[in-house]
Amino acid sequence: MGWLIGFTPHTWGPIDISDVESDPVAQWQQRYYLTIYLIMGSILPAFIAYFGWGDLHGGFWYAGWARVFVDTHMVFFVNSLAHCAC
Repeated sequence: MGWLIGFTPHTWGPIDISDVESDPVAQWQQRYYLTIYLIMGSILPAFIAYFGWGDLHGGFWYAGWARVFVDTHMVFFVNSLAHCAC
């Protein structure tokens, strides 16, 4: 993750994102990011588990938030493992 923290326009140079800024789908996603995140990340899995198995709380915690926790840790683990000189 160091490259994300160490990004500066001076070291990387200018980045042209005019195509993304003019894309209406990308702008819609940027505008409603938090709403999309909450619906798709926790509310939708909870309702799928509720209507499929009758387990609203399990869907919210396990399919929603525990999934995010495990997924994030696995991504950073693979990144760390790739940089290991084992």
